[in-house]
Amino acid sequence: MITDKIEKLQEYCRTNNFDWLVMANFGHELSDAIVYYVLLQNPEHGILLIPSSGKPILFITPFEVAETQAKFPEIDVRPLTQKFVALISKTIPSNKKIAIRAGVFPSQAYLALEQLHYVLEPAHDVEKIVAIKTTSEIQAMRAVASLTDNCFQELIKNWKQFKTEKDVARFVNNFALQHDVEISFPTIVASAGNASHPHHSTLSTQLERGFCVIDMGLRLNGYCSDMTRTIFLGTPIANERALYEKIKIIQEKTIKLIAPGVAIAGLDIFCRSELKELNKYFIHGLGHGVDTQVHEWPGITERNTDILQQNMIITIEPGVYKENEFGIRIEDDVMVTDIGYEILTPTSRDLIIIN
Repeated sequence: MITDKIEKLQEYCRTNNFDWLVMANFGHELSDAIVYYVLLQNPEHGILLIPSSGKPILFITPFEVAETQAKFPEIDVRPLTQKFVALISKTIPSNKKIAIRAGVFPSQAYLALEQLHYVLEPAHDVEKIVAIKTTSEIQAMRAVASLTDNCFQELIKNWKQFKTEKDVARFVNNFALQHDVEISFPTIVASAGNASHPHHSTLSTQLERGFCVIDMGLRLNGYCSDMTRTIFLGTPIANERALYEKIKIIQEKTIKLIAPGVAIAGLDIFCRSELKELNKYFIHGLGHGVDTQVHEWPGITERNTDILQQNMIITIEPGVYKENEFGIRIEDDVMVTDIGYEILTPTSRDLIIIN
């Protein structure tokens, strides 16, 4: 898998006439998600140099070199024994064209490299390269989506033991531990009025009658899932059933539009037009990319001017939220195929009612 990723990033360098792509983690406060994408681990301090051709170089804490080199024979792993600029100047000849990830790059380092006569360019579109999944990445995403479905099925089977929102979230955490995986983000469990807040902080409050939003994800072998289902606690009245069914149908209709070449903005615009008067209660974007990070490019919004490409994986998650009354969201991970789409999260979207 790592060989495919390196080749993908080297092709990016050659296409843009970059000699090197430079990425680094400067402690936990300033780390580059692309470093994790390549290594599927996140060294606290590390410098990853990808040349347009040849073997990448990784500078890492000295006592980690031997283990890391054994794990990644495709990379030249060296001890991180000097400051960033000094290592760059010893490794990359001056006047070379270097692509840097500006948002995770200290300004002092940028200025110092400029003074050493490097030609610095922002690596703006590297996220778009990462968004196109390889065959092995697709297999990894299918696996984590399937495990997430298993978790949700077990959660519903064991619902009678839950009294509070945190009880539900704790079950997801324990499932992850039992299966030797991680949660990809803190599980959101929001019942009744709490569900009107899309990123509600799960509380120790009692589960109440009404819609209950469960937004959950797992991380398996470095790859993330992100799935939301809304269930109903108690007996829904006709209007509540109809409202849920409307959101479900709109989500399904939006997913059916997914195919290579489709304008990303068009998905968001279509979904909102289908919501009609309910659109005022749809207060977030339609979705996002998902891969080694739970939120990645592309954002599925009307402001995105790009098009879908084969092997992108995105979420589609329409929702409506009425302040302090209710919330409904349905979210799936969807891959763009050569002729259309594949829903990776297999969990049924039919309304589950728990009396």
